[in-house]
Amino acid sequence: MADHIQSPGGSGRTVQRGWRSRWTRRNVAAAALLVYASTFLWMTAAFAGTAKPPGGAAWALANAGALASLVLFTLAAWGVFKSRPWWERAAAAGAVVGLAALVPYGIGASSTGVSGPGLDSAIHIAGSAAVLLVVLVPALERRLRRWLSGGARPRKR
Repeated sequence: MADHIQSPGGSGRTVQRGWRSRWTRRNVAAAALLVYASTFLWMTAAFAGTAKPPGGAAWALANAGALASLVLFTLAAWGVFKSRPWWERAAAAGAVVGLAALVPYGIGASSTGVSGPGLDSAIHIAGSAAVLLVVLVPALERRLRRWLSGGARPRKR
């Protein structure tokens, strides 16, 4: 349950504290980006599910691409959390790099017999496509910005 406390500075306003004040739309969006970023670890050789992580050029490229996507999506999450305007570019770059990393991942996974690369690839194609749609299509981007700022949809008369 939330506590209401007197705001600092003696303005007379009360501030709500508790779990509801922490779950803002920006925090939820940043957490969603972090969760999606973590899925790129599945594309690394360490998560291949073999006794010894596979090697080779394809796996090296897949590892580099997956980790770069993870870093870019983490940066985008930080940008959303801090209300920075560049977070969309970081998210779009993470999506593009992640899609590019699927090619060497598919090659490496098929050559080493990794289980489940199809589902993993489908998740990353769908997720990256959704991110690109939301940040590159102007109508969706405006709607997302309005949602993040807490604004409601204008009512039709």
